[in-house]
Amino acid sequence: MDYCIETIELTRVFERVTAVDHLTMRVPRGSFFGFLGPNGAGKSTTIRILTGMLLPTSGQALVLGMDVVRRPIEIKRRIGVAPEDSALFENLTALEYLGFVGRIHGLPGSVIRARIDELL
Repeated sequence: MDYCIETIELTRVFERVTAVDHLTMRVPRGSFFGFLGPNGAGKSTTIRILTGMLLPTSGQALVLGMDVVRRPIEIKRRIGVAPEDSALFENLTALEYLGFVGRIHGLPGSVIRARIDELL
């Protein structure tokens, strides 16, 4: 079977607190999946690992068949994340935000300006 997400004994420890404890799971491609659990269960930590925002202490996590430690940039190019706190963007105008995203994707300034003109 082909999996969009697979973790094998995934673990993340912060000092003396184990946030994710040997998590093994598989999410088949094309399925809908959600993390449910009480505060402190490791949901956000697992998502941060899967999105390349945090490294695991041990174990392995694969997203679209790519290892999150070895290929984080390729994974980030293929997935989208809507964080619950987007403090980075709260002070940006729509124009500034679109310019920021264009630069992240390596677009030349002239292309960014043309695309922004189309969109706004």
